[in-house]
Amino acid sequence: MKHLRTLIAVGLISAAATLPATAIDISGAGATFPYPIYAKWADAYKKQTNVGLNYQSIGSGGGIKQITNKTVTFGASDAPLKGVELDSNFVFNENFSGHLSSTWTDGKYVSYADGPCPLELIAATTTVCDLSGKPLSGLPSWVLSVGGEYAHRANIGALEGEAYIHAEAYARTKIYGDPSDSKYTVIDGYTIVNLSVGFRQEGPWEAFVWVKNLFDVNYIQNVTVQAGNSGLVVGTPSDPRTVGVTLRARF
Repeated sequence: MKHLRTLIAVGLISAAATLPATAIDISGAGATFPYPIYAKWADAYKKQTNVGLNYQSIGSGGGIKQITNKTVTFGASDAPLKGVELDSNFVFNENFSGHLSSTWTDGKYVSYADGPCPLELIAATTTVCDLSGKPLSGLPSWVLSVGGEYAHRANIGALEGEAYIHAEAYARTKIYGDPSDSKYTVIDGYTIVNLSVGFRQEGPWEAFVWVKNLFDVNYIQNVTVQAGNSGLVVGTPSDPRTVGVTLRARF
């Protein structure tokens, strides 16, 4: 398998989150070529601290996507990125608070002359295509997350606490779902809204009703081009509107 002719030094992209005190493993995802050294470091670190490292060598684009979505602790990429990130929290009064975070990212293949060909360019004599300067797959230009909560003092029987309503919206622009940047693998941008209504006791108990994908938006999570030049593209559809109830206790 031919590799990128120009390799950029691996960069670790720190997550906008901290590890909980009870964390067992550190999670990461990204480029495949540094995996051997990560495995060696992970083994030594595990022996000293009893904390493991779970690294998924799924490629730079996948690592960027997961760190952008904050599903891993760190991402590793051999592709240069330019971007701006905003993360803010605000309190209007004792009842209303919220947050706003947004990321703009510009990531491109620096030199990928031996890249996979998009479906629309595959022919009998086609072997590789020059993807230099093309956008990285799985990387949206814009990601926006905004949320707010209104809480008010309330009593339920003998239980003292507060009732609240919390709303969260997540939006992103379109991405290419495959490293070839085929027009048949474009995943359109989407916006989803989640909502929860509940009661927090001044003590260990909390109960709330939650709704994910409140407006039942249809979108595609990911697409995969099947091997063999068959032209088959398989996608994973969105989760439908989901409603549930959670009862939580903290001790």
